[in-house]
Amino acid sequence: MIITRRALGLSATAVAAAALSGCSLFSSDEESSAEESSLVLLVESSGQAETAALRDAVEAFTDKTGVAVVLQVTTELEQELSRGLAGDSPVDVFHLTPGLLAAHAQAGSLHPYGDQLAVKDDLAPALVAAATYGGVFYGAPTPAATLALFINTDLWASAGLSEADYPTTWEELEQVGTALAGGQGAGLVLGPQYSRLGAFMVQAGGGLTDAEGAITANSEGSVAGLSQVKSLLDAGAATLAPELEASSGGEAFGAGQAAMTIESTAFVGVLASQHPELGYAVVELPAGPAGQGSLQFSRVYGIAAACPRKEEALSLVEFLTSAEQQAPLAAAAGAVPSSMSAATAWSQENPGLAAFAAALPYAAGMPALAGAGDALADLDAQLAGLAGADPRAILDSAQVNLEAVTS
Repeated sequence: MIITRRALGLSATAVAAAALSGCSLFSSDEESSAEESSLVLLVESSGQAETAALRDAVEAFTDKTGVAVVLQVTTELEQELSRGLAGDSPVDVFHLTPGLLAAHAQAGSLHPYGDQLAVKDDLAPALVAAATYGGVFYGAPTPAATLALFINTDLWASAGLSEADYPTTWEELEQVGTALAGGQGAGLVLGPQYSRLGAFMVQAGGGLTDAEGAITANSEGSVAGLSQVKSLLDAGAATLAPELEASSGGEAFGAGQAAMTIESTAFVGVLASQHPELGYAVVELPAGPAGQGSLQFSRVYGIAAACPRKEEALSLVEFLTSAEQQAPLAAAAGAVPSSMSAATAWSQENPGLAAFAAALPYAAGMPALAGAGDALADLDAQLAGLAGADPRAILDSAQVNLEAVTS
């Protein structure tokens, strides 16, 4: 038995509408009956493609094992998960963001199964680190998005540059950014958020937290990284997106206003759907004084500590993270498979996007801090004014705010 759109006769349109609204695909009676005899998988989907891929994977799992699964898609993961773990609407397997991982690990609501995964030794170390809290490896990471440098190849060529000029260091990035700034668009356009500018902090040996989870927002490495961004702005090699009336570096890049930007794997899909005529290349981010660095954005498959069918739940996670399933799930989510072997195969199939997979070993995750939303929003608000601000002062403020969250 499997509880899917096929079993209930749902149309693809109904599935998509439910996914986007965060509503269940079942009536209350159907849902109650189904959940009593099924595993419940609660996910936050990036859109219709990922929802469809997850549903196909769940159906394949049931066909193989006979274990029925109810797939619940939500746009309100935090609220739905809190209700599910409280027992109001029990869930067995679910997506966890870094903040939710920290919060529910602290509450003792999670079953730590990471060390039982057959694929454990093949997972990207950075993703294992992101799925670890308090020294405990809680579960399998989903496919991950990483950051890379997007280059408008037409603007690049118009400036007399070739592939040999693709920047591999901070110094080279400033040189080409300055050269491109005098052309048809800005050189490097950046979104003023930690989720983009934080890559420079990692390249200098910093970041908001270290491997043990300690707050390091104003460490020397973090300050050096953000100071490099300020240096690029001062030199005219880089521009923050709002200066071009764009909401992100990606928006400016798509509009032809930027010769370069830093964006995630998901931006490839945006370009394909909204700017199919735009020629571009994707390369790894230039290295800083501490070496290469990027950020990664992944979720973790959590299993509830109260789940009465932990073996079946683990079997479902193992299936979803198998090489066979990772490829379609990663493609639908605009991400890179989480295992190194699957990521290597993905790179071979998508050579023009190999920079994203190459970043997996050195990409840092977003901080796993419960209740840090306001502190991170305040940091982003200050980063929007970086051109006229002191990087150390911004990061000193972030240090205080993030330490308050953890105290």
